[in-house]
Order: sequence, then C-alpha cells, then structure tokens
Amino acid sequence: MTMLPQETSSGESLLEQIVARRRELRAKFFPPRHVVERMERERAETKERARLAAEEEREQLRRAEKAAEADRMVRVWKEKNPDTSMIEVFTPFRDLVNAVSGFYGLSESDLAGPSQCAQVVLARQVATLLCREELRYSLTKIGVKFNRDHTTVGHSVEKIVQRIAVDPEFAAAVDAIRQEIGERRNVR
Repeated sequence: MTMLPQETSSGESLLEQIVARRRELRAKFFPPRHVVERMERERAETKERARLAAEEEREQLRRAEKAAEADRMVRVWKEKNPDTSMIEVFTPFRDLVNAVSGFYGLSESDLAGPSQCAQVVLARQVATLLCREELRYSLTKIGVKFNRDHTTVGHSVEKIVQRIAVDPEFAAAVDAIRQEIGERRNVR
C-alpha cells in the first residue's frame, strides 16, 4: 500500500512542509558558509578596532607622561635659572646641532640649508655621524632632519668614519664635539 502525501489547508503536501521546516531550522542553526564567514570577519574587525583603540590610548598616555616630564624639566630649569626670561628648548638633537654648529662657527640653519661650502658640508657630515652614533637615529630620520636623502646621509657617515680613521686631529675634533654634547646633557 502506497501512502500518498497528505495535503494541508494551504495546498502543500505534508512532505513539502517538512522539507520547508527543515530548511528553516537548518538556516537558523546552521547558517550558510558566506554568512558564517561574514560573521567571523565582523568579529575579527571588532577585535582589531578594540586593539587599535587600546593601543591609541596607551600612546596618548605615553605622550601625556612625556609632556609631564618635559614640564617638570622646564620647572627645574626655571628654578635653577630664575633670571632668564626665555626658556631654551632642550632636545638631544638640538644639543647636538648646537654643539656642531658652535664648534664650526655656523648657525643651526646652515646645517640643514642647501649650502655646499666645504666648511658647512664638513660640519653637516660630522653632525650626521653624531646623530647616527650618539642618538641612534636611522639614516632616513637624519635625512629628514637635515633635508637630505638617506643615501646622502649614509655616504656622509662613511666618509667621516674613514676620515677619523686616518686623521688623528680630525678624530680629536670630533671627540671634542662629543664631549661638548655630553656636557650639555649633564647640565640638565
């Protein structure tokens, strides 16, 4: 005896209703792959946004701490130099540039300027070497500071290292500049 599918009031057979209900349940509890992948992507993006927000918050906190330290240094400097009306901004880079430009009798702007005068070029090359060795700046960062390409900075550093190796007087001059930088740091 063969069973014929029973029809319901809506006109579909019982078998069709079961299949439709099964599809509904499968879609509800087992979503299609593209839906699952989209949900995983959204979850990963949410986690990444949260990580970036936390990282930004840590960076802002670090900046605030550095600003507070700078303010403390300015207060200490003001206490030590009450008669000075203008406060000089101290940074390791500025100390280095001041020491080199003072040693060679140049202005700070000469070192970053376009001049190719032998004395300016030599002072600039010494400054790039000291930035590399004393401040551990990358060639790119030094290039940005002195308005030069990183390859030019690398060539300058090589040239000065070679000259120090063969010219003891020049090596002594560079050491004198290093001592000047060290003294400027110790004053603070």
